Amino acid sequence: MADLDITYRIDITPLRGGWDYTTIDRERTFQTDSLAPVLVSSNIEHYDHRAHSASQVLRFDIYDRPVLPHSLTLMLWREWLNDYDFDAWPDEEEFFALPLTAPGELSVAQGNYTYSLNDNGGEYGDKVAGYIIGADPAGNPLQDGGGPGPDDHLFMYELALPESPVIDGEAATMDGDRQMWLHPGNTYDLILPFDEPNGYSDVDEIILELATNAQSDTLPISWSSADNRCTTTSSRLTIVDCAIRARDGILGPYVDELQMEVSFTIDWSLLSEGELRREPTMEIFDRSRQSSYSAMPQLRWRWSSDLHVPFDMISLTVPFGVSTSEGAWLTPGSPIQIQGVTTFAESGQVPEFSVQVEFKLAGQELIAVSQNGSFYISIEGPWESGSHALSWGLTGLPPQGNDVTDGQTALFWIVVDGDGPRPVEVVTPRLDSTIPLADLGEVTIDLRIAETQEIDPDSLRLQWLVTEGEDPKGVMIAEGTSTLIIPSGTLASLQLSAITNLNLAEVLQSDSLESALTLHVWVTGQDAAGNLFDSNHSFNSYDSPFASWPLEQKIAKWSVEAGDIEYQRIFIEVGESIVVQIDINNIGTASGSANVVVETVNLAGQRLPLHIATAEAAPGQSETMTVSWQPEEMGIQWIEVSVNGGTSVKGEEIDVLQKSQDSLLSGSLGGVDTVILVAFLVLSCILGVVLLMFLRDINSRRDKGWENDYWDDLDDEESEKDEADGQALSIAAKAAEYDQIYSTESAPAILQPASSANTQSGESSGGPALPTTFQPTADPYGQAEQQATSAPAATTSAGGTGGAGTGSAVGDGDVGEDWVQDGNGHWWKKNDEGYWWRLGEDGQWHSADDSGYA
Repeated sequence: MADLDITYRIDITPLRGGWDYTTIDRERTFQTDSLAPVLVSSNIEHYDHRAHSASQVLRFDIYDRPVLPHSLTLMLWREWLNDYDFDAWPDEEEFFALPLTAPGELSVAQGNYTYSLNDNGGEYGDKVAGYIIGADPAGNPLQDGGGPGPDDHLFMYELALPESPVIDGEAATMDGDRQMWLHPGNTYDLILPFDEPNGYSDVDEIILELATNAQSDTLPISWSSADNRCTTTSSRLTIVDCAIRARDGILGPYVDELQMEVSFTIDWSLLSEGELRREPTMEIFDRSRQSSYSAMPQLRWRWSSDLHVPFDMISLTVPFGVSTSEGAWLTPGSPIQIQGVTTFAESGQVPEFSVQVEFKLAGQELIAVSQNGSFYISIEGPWESGSHALSWGLTGLPPQGNDVTDGQTALFWIVVDGDGPRPVEVVTPRLDSTIPLADLGEVTIDLRIAETQEIDPDSLRLQWLVTEGEDPKGVMIAEGTSTLIIPSGTLASLQLSAITNLNLAEVLQSDSLESALTLHVWVTGQDAAGNLFDSNHSFNSYDSPFASWPLEQKIAKWSVEAGDIEYQRIFIEVGESIVVQIDINNIGTASGSANVVVETVNLAGQRLPLHIATAEAAPGQSETMTVSWQPEEMGIQWIEVSVNGGTSVKGEEIDVLQKSQDSLLSGSLGGVDTVILVAFLVLSCILGVVLLMFLRDINSRRDKGWENDYWDDLDDEESEKDEADGQALSIAAKAAEYDQIYSTESAPAILQPASSANTQSGESSGGPALPTTFQPTADPYGQAEQQATSAPAATTSAGGTGGAGTGSAVGDGDVGEDWVQDGNGHWWKKNDEGYWWRLGEDGQWHSADDSGYA
C-alpha cells in the first residue's frame, strides 16, 4: 500500500436549530506507514571477535520510510554478568535491555543507532551477544534484528586479539596416509589440518592447489565462508565433497582446531607430464585478510592411467575337474569359473569404475565386467579332448587408458579328458587265497589302476564290505572306506600301483568270525579331469565288487597222524592186553569237540570197534585218549582212528603171536618187552666184571706194603718219645726263666753272671725266689749281649705276638733263640707265652705296647 495523506474532519450540523460555536481546528491529516523498519547492516558479524575496550561501539544501520523509529532497544548478554547458568551460552531470560542512541534526523530513510559498551570486565575468551527490538511510529516492529532463541542473536563476539591462521602441512594426509600415485576415475580424500586462533567464524577463504608445480593444470580448489562450499576452475577436476570440520568434536563458531576435508576425482584427460611429481599447496585467509601458506611435499604424487589383470590375483575353479597351478583338468563341456581383480599397474589400486575383461578359449571370445575392481565369469569348457589355451586382457578402455596385462603370464592351460580311470588287477592278496585270522589286523591290498592322463590322488578310496557267505548282497557284518595311496608318485600309467591297509580285527566281533565271511572291495575316485572310476552294476560297484576274498573261519579243526597212535609194546600174544595212547590234535582257531572212533583192523580188512568217545581241546592243544586193546586172534593187526567221520588214520602194524606156556619170561616177566630184558642182562654182566676187578686190585696192594709199613711205624714211635722228653726239659727251663723275667728284679736277674744265676736257682729250688734289692748295672746292654751269645743258638730270628718285629741276630747265629737285637741296637727277649719284651737303657724291661714298637 502506497504511503498517502489521509485527512479526517469533524463538522457539527444542528438538527433543531442552534449554532456551531467550535473554534478549534476540526481537521487532522494522517500519513499512512505500511513499511516496517529493517536492520540493514552492523559493524559486527553474527560471530565475531573484538579486543577489550572501554568504549566498544556497536553500530546498527536501520532503514525505514517515511520515518525512522524514534527509539530502539538493545537486548544485551554479557557472559561475565548475565550467564546465570554458567553454560557459556546466552538464554532468553539472560538478556538485559539497553536503549540505543537514535540518529538526530529521523526523517531520512536510513540511520545509525549506536551503543557504547565497556567490556573490560570480561576475561579473555568471554563472549558478548545481543539483538535489537523496537518499532517505528506506526507500530511496525523491527525486522532482522535478531532474537533470544538459540543462534537467533543478531551478533556475538568473543573477547580475543586478532591472530592469523596456522597450517599444519606435515599432518596433511591423502586417503588416510600418503598416496604416491593418483589415477583417473578414482576418488581420493584429502585432509588438511589447520588452526584458527579466533575460531572457525574468522575463516574467510581457503585456496588449495593439488598440483602447484604442474605446467598444464594446477587443479585449484577454493572454499568461501560466504556460502561454505568449494569450487574449482579446472575441467579435469571434479569435487565430490568439501567441508571445514572440527578436528575433534562438534564444529562451533569459536572452535580453533580445524581441518579441511576434500574428496575429488581427476578425469582421464589429465596429462601425465612424464616423471613429474605434483605437489599440493594450501593458503588460508581470515576476515581481516591475514593469511597462512603451506606446501606439502610429503603428498607429492604421480599420474598414471595404466591398468592390468594381475596373474596372482586371478583364480580358476572347475566344479567337475581339478584346478592346477597352470590351469585345470576337466571333462568335456564342464564349466570353468574364473574370478579376479583389475588394478592400476603402478600402485595396485582398484579402479572404482567398471572395466571390461575379455577371455579367449578355443575360438570363443567372452566379456566379463569388472565392478569396483572385481569380476566373475563362467565359461563352458571345450568338448574336444586335449590341451586348450585360455587367455585374457582388458578392452573398452578410454583413449588415455592403457592395458598393460602381461600376455606371457595371462594364460591358463585347460586339459580336457573324456576317459575315466578303472581298476585292472589285484596283486595282493591273491584272488584265490583266504585271508588268515592272524592277518586281519593289517590286510594289505595292492591294486593296479589304468589312467592315461592324470589321476587325482586325493580322491582315491577303497570301499570294502564284509558279508556272511560269498554274496555281496548277503547279511552285512561291517563296511568302511580306506584311502588308497600311490607310493610311486606317478599319476598316469596303465599299471598304476595303489595300496591301502585294512584293520578288520577292530571292526569284526569275535563271534562273527565263527561264520563264513567274505571281504568285498571296489574302487572309487576320479582323475584330474573329474572323470569318475568306471563302475556299473556288473563291474567295480556295490552290486558287483572288483575283488572278493573269504576270511578264515574261526572253527575247530582236528588232526590225527600215524605218529599220534602209540602202543604200550609191540610184542603181544593172543589174550594179552596193551594200552594204546591216541593224541587228538585241534589245529583250528577255536575250541571245540570231536567224535572219535577207534577200530582194530586185520589183514582181511575186518574191523572191530574198540572205542568211541568225544574229544575236547583248545586251539593248538591236544587231548590224549587211552584205549585198552586185548587181541583175540593171532596175526598182523593195527589200530585205525577216525574223527567226525573223516578219513581213518592207520597206526603201526603189530604181529599178535600165539599164546605160549608159562615160563620165567612168561611169568613175572612176561609183560616186559624182550629188548628191555636183554639190555638189562647185558648191563648186569658188565657191572659184575668191573666189581671183581676192583676187589682184586685192593688185595694186591695190601700184600705188597705190609712189611715196610711195620718197621716205619716202630721208628716213628721212638722219635716221638725222644721229642717228648726234650720238650719236657725245655719247658722246665723256660718256666724258671719266665719267673725271672716277670720278677721285680727281672733285668738284674737276667743279666747277672750265669754262675750267680745257677747258685740262686739252686737255693730257691724249694720254692719261688724272693725279691732282692736291685742295683742297676753300669752297662745293661753289654750284659744282655753276653747272655744272648751264651744262650742256646737259634737258626732264625724270633717274632711273637705283640713283639717288636724281626731283628738282626748278633754274631750270625751265635744269639740265643729267645733273643734278638733290632736295627736300633735294642735287645728283645721272648717269654714262654710268646710275648716280646724290650730292655731299656735304664735296665728295665718294657712290653711291646709300652715301647712304641709294634
